[in-house]
Amino acid sequence: MKTKEELRIYHHDWCSRNKDKIRETHKRWKAKNPGKAKARNTELAQLRRQKPGVREKEREAAKRWYWNNRDKRRAATAAWRAAHPGSHRLKRYGIGFAEWNAMFTAQNEACAICGTKDSRGRGWQLDHDHGNGRSRGILCHQCNLLLGVSGDSVDTLTSAIQYLQDHRWVLTAQN
Repeated sequence: MKTKEELRIYHHDWCSRNKDKIRETHKRWKAKNPGKAKARNTELAQLRRQKPGVREKEREAAKRWYWNNRDKRRAATAAWRAAHPGSHRLKRYGIGFAEWNAMFTAQNEACAICGTKDSRGRGWQLDHDHGNGRSRGILCHQCNLLLGVSGDSVDTLTSAIQYLQDHRWVLTAQN
């Protein structure tokens, strides 16, 4: 008869060798029992909340995995983004790749503010109104920063233009 520790080691080794088999079995069970699967997950979540320190241990384990698998995680993220271009725009702003492309083409494939055809190294940015979340146009990185730093304030930008016009002589005198 095996001791409890020997059984634990055997079970751990068997699970390590049969991950795909276990995953498939779980998938089949979840497909056959969707209500039970959800109830089971809810029950486990409640048990986790009741036991002191369990949530912290899970967080620590997740952090360790996160830092130990940085390259793997980055590669997976890059692969997913390559397979799903523009999905973050759709999720955040409700604008898909086709809409983004149409907007960019309507802008003559240039920044809506400065008119440059170069995104200036950071990729094109979808400008949006922070109040209502609606898209306004596509900008280069620097113009997007300009609006962000000004807080989208027309008064601040107008004051900046006035400042530049008032001090134009300083710029021409130095050159």
